Amino acid sequence: MMTREEYVEHMKKQLDEWNSKLGKWEQEVQKAQAGAKAQYEVQIKALEKQRDETVKRLNETRDASHAAWLEVSKGAEAAWKNMQSSFEKAWGEFQKKKL
Repeated sequence: MMTREEYVEHMKKQLDEWNSKLGKWEQEVQKAQAGAKAQYEVQIKALEKQRDETVKRLNETRDASHAAWLEVSKGAEAAWKNMQSSFEKAWGEFQKKKL
């Protein structure tokens, strides 16, 4: 099992990757036609909201006492998996439409 510090570092790296992909996605959306652009923007906003929730859980995990961090990490892990699943689904849809 990862230590709290390893877990937080792992989550930070994944968030950086998602933020990078979201930035690229937002650039591509600016080039899209009006109808597709609106749809992409809704998806991006939903992902940003989930990302913000994941960041909140990350901060709770980082700030928790050593004894409490395992309990807090359970909620963070659930938010993390939800974000991962949503991001992969939305990114896959975006890539299909982009082609």
